[in-house]
Amino acid sequence: MSNTVKVISVENDADEELLDFARKGDEKALSELVKRMFPVARSRAYSYRNSFVEQEDLTQEGMLGLLDAFDGFDHKKGVAFRTYADKCINNRMLNAIRNSETQKNRPLNSYVQLDEEKLVSVINVEDDFLNVEELCTIIDKKLSSFEKSVIKQYLCGYSYNEIAVRLNSTEKAVDNAIQRVRRKIRNED
Repeated sequence: MSNTVKVISVENDADEELLDFARKGDEKALSELVKRMFPVARSRAYSYRNSFVEQEDLTQEGMLGLLDAFDGFDHKKGVAFRTYADKCINNRMLNAIRNSETQKNRPLNSYVQLDEEKLVSVINVEDDFLNVEELCTIIDKKLSSFEKSVIKQYLCGYSYNEIAVRLNSTEKAVDNAIQRVRRKIRNED
């Protein structure tokens, strides 16, 4: 019995096939999927440019939605991965926008914005985004078990209240954990 190994050419493989390889630990397939979906996240973020959330933050939220899509996609549902991922990306951005518009964030939302076009020309979002391997390393090595549990629930789309109930904690502890995760990720780039 011979073991045959399929050699993949990631540029030509379907998203679903790449996802299967990525789930088996193929970093090249995972990188290719991220590269394919990053423009979708950036485009979605641009479509919400009039929200109070910065495009860079929305793009990062979208990429977290993509990570959620990696975990939640099911071939049996009859939906293309790209369609599912786009929905996850969009939902994450909408949640970020909704959260920014809550009463507790009102003071932050009333600040004077800088000229976004000038900022975008200076900062290239792709250069600021951590690659998937770095993100996985941060999650594995730098997050506490509580932070990992919180971010996993958050990536699944649960509200702070739902996460608090599921983890037998408080909304404030959940919010603090998410803020710590964001700081840890941002401090790595």
